[in-house]
Amino acid sequence: MFSRVKFTSKTSLCGIRSLHNFTQPKSISQAQLIKSIETSIKQNHPRQPFLKSLVQITSIIVVSALSTIGVYSAYQVAYKKDKAFIPLWINSHKRSPKPGEIDLKQIQELAEDQLLERLSLDEQIKQTFKLPLIQESCSEFDVWIEEKYPSLKGLQISPYSPFFKITNKPIKVKKIFDQILEPVGGALSGEPDFKIPVYNQHPNKEKSYDIVFLGKVPIRGKNGTTAEVVFKGIFDFEHVKHAKILKAHLIEKDKDGKLSRKILWE
Repeated sequence: MFSRVKFTSKTSLCGIRSLHNFTQPKSISQAQLIKSIETSIKQNHPRQPFLKSLVQITSIIVVSALSTIGVYSAYQVAYKKDKAFIPLWINSHKRSPKPGEIDLKQIQELAEDQLLERLSLDEQIKQTFKLPLIQESCSEFDVWIEEKYPSLKGLQISPYSPFFKITNKPIKVKKIFDQILEPVGGALSGEPDFKIPVYNQHPNKEKSYDIVFLGKVPIRGKNGTTAEVVFKGIFDFEHVKHAKILKAHLIEKDKDGKLSRKILWE
């Protein structure tokens, strides 16, 4: 009932060799492959713990900042019934006028009138061109806004309507410094602060920016001499509508077509 299979020494050795070659090397190569993959991952990501810590620290800072802003805003608006300002970014020193912020035609007319008046009183112009001086309209004229103080643009939260508004807030370092030193000075002197009450006081609100203009205008004298004047100034809108010329350069062209520049006012 049982059949015997006869194995020779040659046959058994071949079987053993084939079994060894088929199973054992495959098991070793898989283990080595897994180990090599783990080693490669660790070598390629040596900064993973550092990045994880950095993300955690950044998250803590952001959450703390948002919490502080939330508490400050709630205290100012809900408790003190005052406005809260949350800065977002720093404004540029120069900017273009907003629509309807200035009257460009009025500024140009006042600047041209002021320039003609000053040119007519200048001795160098009188000798070179002879009066009366004819001044044409500006060939170039540009206006921009220059902030007097550094300023921040941010979100203003108010207890009254409108509740949210994007606005600018100037940073007056001198005023902040004076406010810090004022109570310190009173404490050092040992005397309480005393202020004389002033009634019906209407202080002029100081503007935090200047309206600056730059133009170029052709002129012609009585003797036929022609030239161009490049000028720069500011528009005073606080007291009287007045254009103040700060700088002016005279640009002349000789017979060979070469241009020369003379400084009139600097």
